[in-house]
Amino acid sequence: MGNVARKIQENQQKQHQVTTQTVTRAIRITLGEKFLFGLLIVGSVVASTFFISNKYELYKVNGELTNIEAEVKNQEKVNKELKMEVEALTRSEDVIKKAKEKGLKLDPNNIKNLE
Repeated sequence: MGNVARKIQENQQKQHQVTTQTVTRAIRITLGEKFLFGLLIVGSVVASTFFISNKYELYKVNGELTNIEAEVKNQEKVNKELKMEVEALTRSEDVIKKAKEKGLKLDPNNIKNLE
């Protein structure tokens, strides 16, 4: 009787055990979702390309601007030196001296000062 009772008891335990199964469902991506995802990727690539190209153009323009500023400073320096040379050469004493060296006569009626 012991074995029969044990078998009955095991059968009852099997009936009381609830079997749990995990149901896995495949996640399906619809065609619209695929289209939106592709559109997002293409938009991201286009936007990043646009930003990078703008940044490169700014870098290039800043380099040109620096070069032009350096040229302007050099030209201002040259202009200042030439202005000083013009002032030195236009003093009336130097002009009279050069005129006498070239054999010109001094006529006070024809002398005009430009300033």
